[in-house]
Amino acid sequence: MLEDLCERVTSLRLRLELRANQPPPTPEPVRFMQMSHPAPEGMAPDASQPLDAPPGPSRAQSVDPADPSTWSDTPRNTPCPCGIGKRQKHCHGRS
Repeated sequence: MLEDLCERVTSLRLRLELRANQPPPTPEPVRFMQMSHPAPEGMAPDASQPLDAPPGPSRAQSVDPADPSTWSDTPRNTPCPCGIGKRQKHCHGRS
């Protein structure tokens, strides 16, 4: 019985025809997502301020490093106007 099975498998393998299929289509190139947001109306960047400056009035206009009475309007997370290098909330902004 085993011999009969081996002979049958061998005869089927000999009659087997392999046909070359068409190559698969090439995939489309990956498109990267472009992240751009339109500027909201009225929020266009002002040419008088640098791009990394916080929004609002320019610190150069509202804060005088020599006059501590003008330091109260300084935002908490900006560098302290005294020039020490700490943030306002850890330097002169402490209550």
